[in-house]
Amino acid sequence: LYRGISGTPPFDVTWYKDRRQIRSSKKYKVTAKNYHTSIRILNVEAADVGEYQCKAQNDVGSDTCFCTVKLKGKVLAHICVGIVVKKKKYRPLHYDGIQLTVFTVTSSAHACLEEDR
Repeated sequence: LYRGISGTPPFDVTWYKDRRQIRSSKKYKVTAKNYHTSIRILNVEAADVGEYQCKAQNDVGSDTCFCTVKLKGKVLAHICVGIVVKKKKYRPLHYDGIQLTVFTVTSSAHACLEEDR
């Protein structure tokens, strides 16, 4: 699972599955670098089905995106989910004399699956 992040660093990024925090382990590899974060599910199995959430925050605020992972058939490959943060054109917003930019988060997902032969 992958997410691009927009805003002013530094970012504090947290991943969740079914509302439980995920950290790097034998099951998951979590990375966050510059304006990108990802989580890799190792040895995908039926227990990995569920809702995944990524929360990115900085001193100004936070943003969260969600995606649902579903499996079909016997999986031998990985699941790919992409999250895109897009800049929208609105009239400028100001907070404490600072101009803010409004972003919306959209997501698209596809599964990369192979049937057992």
